[in-house]
Amino acid sequence: MLALGFITTNAIIRDFHDELDEQEKLIAYNQQREKTKARILTEAYKLREIEAQRAKERQAKGHFNAPQYEQTPVKEIVPELEKGQSRDSLAQKIGAGMSGRTLEKGVKGFRAAKEGVFPEERPSRLPCEALKIIVWYEASWKK
Repeated sequence: MLALGFITTNAIIRDFHDELDEQEKLIAYNQQREKTKARILTEAYKLREIEAQRAKERQAKGHFNAPQYEQTPVKEIVPELEKGQSRDSLAQKIGAGMSGRTLEKGVKGFRAAKEGVFPEERPSRLPCEALKIIVWYEASWKK
């Protein structure tokens, strides 16, 4: 910074609950940027991994919170959370401009490309953009 003539610089320091929270917020803070379809699918893939990890943590905690382990069960009416599938909320969260179903198909194609599992015939149900990404991934990373 001294080379640029700055003695100090402005910075915002954030504390996160855990690494998953940090990764999710990093994706959320970059939501306003224009992204390629490949970047959208990369972020969707990462957010799915984060949600899967959080679900495992909730399941592990939930076992000992089950009613048979409670001394005095509390009857409480809990309001229902948002309805819908996680893929739809993921598509909305990432700002992909596509439905959750289309995003899910794209992530499926991206996952196949990333893991190197390519079917003999490309599935016709994948959206055209997902197929382009698979071809791009094969061409750029499998050399």
